[in-house]
Amino acid sequence: MVILYLILYLSDLYYSNWVKGQFLEKPSWVINMKNKHFGIGFLGSSRVYNMVNMDIIEKKTGYNSINMGSGGASCMENYITLKFFLDNNNKLDNLYLQIDASNLIDMHKAFSYPFREYVFFGKMNDEELSEAIKLNNGYLKYYFWKYVPFVRYAEFSHVFSLRYLIKPLSEKEDNTAYFDSTKGSALLLKSLMPDSLLKKCNDIKGWPLTIDTTSLKYLNKIIDLANEKKINMVLYKAPIYSCYYEKSKIGVTTENCIDSISKSRKLKYDDFQNLSLSSDHLKFKDYYHLNETGANILSSILADSIVKRKIKN
Repeated sequence: MVILYLILYLSDLYYSNWVKGQFLEKPSWVINMKNKHFGIGFLGSSRVYNMVNMDIIEKKTGYNSINMGSGGASCMENYITLKFFLDNNNKLDNLYLQIDASNLIDMHKAFSYPFREYVFFGKMNDEELSEAIKLNNGYLKYYFWKYVPFVRYAEFSHVFSLRYLIKPLSEKEDNTAYFDSTKGSALLLKSLMPDSLLKKCNDIKGWPLTIDTTSLKYLNKIIDLANEKKINMVLYKAPIYSCYYEKSKIGVTTENCIDSISKSRKLKYDDFQNLSLSSDHLKFKDYYHLNETGANILSSILADSIVKRKIKN
């Protein structure tokens, strides 16, 4: 039993050290940056990751920029990612946070896996991460992962393969090939909305949405962190396919909430829902995501709004 514990303990130390420098998924690419300075950072879910072209932003604004968005990321994951990014002596002058219903309702209803805790396993001693895991996974799971050696890595063996034990510690796992590893974007190339979605859209019925306290808590944590670090912050909403937006009535509850947050926290809010782009299905991959053509148009409009606003430089 002692020998087994020792093996698990040493394996845990190895993985915890190894994972700190790996690019397992998009958030790990962000939190492993050090000593960088960006004029603008974009934060959010796939509606940032797949829909903001950093080349266009930089060309039109002149700001060194980064796309920190990640597919399926909730406000909780966005906050933890931003915190660790800033902890590494990285600087941001301006933060653009994409906000819509998915940021405000129960994150487990908005996303299939809203908080990828396994990406942050190498930082289990951090208090903010500990709080997030306790809220998302429960106290029992948190203490089990923290104090039973190696069990958290074994549970996520699809991520932390045993083959890593025979790889040199210095060898990195680099999964950045699917996005621009210097700017962070991954546009949805040559994607068009399927006919099946177009046909279903008119039959969509509205449903009530409830603002979730945990989602709201982590949205406010992002705002508080930006204020603490003296980062100028702007909220914005990227277009949702107008047919879906109107039929589902998702804006009825959430728009009032977003307006309230922007006013109470004294934040600028740019709503791009009413662009003519929103009703053009040829610019969308699905109801929530613009394809490459649509994303480039939105990025150009975003860049123009940044220049017009004369944000912090």
